[in-house]
Amino acid sequence: MALDINLFIAAFWNRGSASARVIRACIDGRLKLVYTDETLKGLQIVLRTIRAPKGYVDEVVQRALDAGERVEGKPAPVTCEDREDQAFLECAVGADADYLITSDRHLLKLKQVGRTKILTPTQFWQEVSV
Repeated sequence: MALDINLFIAAFWNRGSASARVIRACIDGRLKLVYTDETLKGLQIVLRTIRAPKGYVDEVVQRALDAGERVEGKPAPVTCEDREDQAFLECAVGADADYLITSDRHLLKLKQVGRTKILTPTQFWQEVSV
């Protein structure tokens, strides 16, 4: 499953959110996070921008990445309105992911790309029990 950066940000601000539950499930091995060099770079930039404490980065973000898998992105069959979001589509396509979890309206408008369903964290929890 590909995760948009906004899940890590939401989890940082609200440790009980659906976003935080998704990330915890990745850390626990119940879900498999996939990421590309490009999505990882974007995540690192945003974490620095919000000045996420080292404890959060080490205990949550790094653990989720360590439990996940780095993949090569592939061109998506559609283009997202917001070019910055394209990397998440390419990550999901490259991994042949079942889900792309996001709160971004540009991505959510697409609903599905190939076999990848695009859902909010809350929609994901309603659809999948892990």
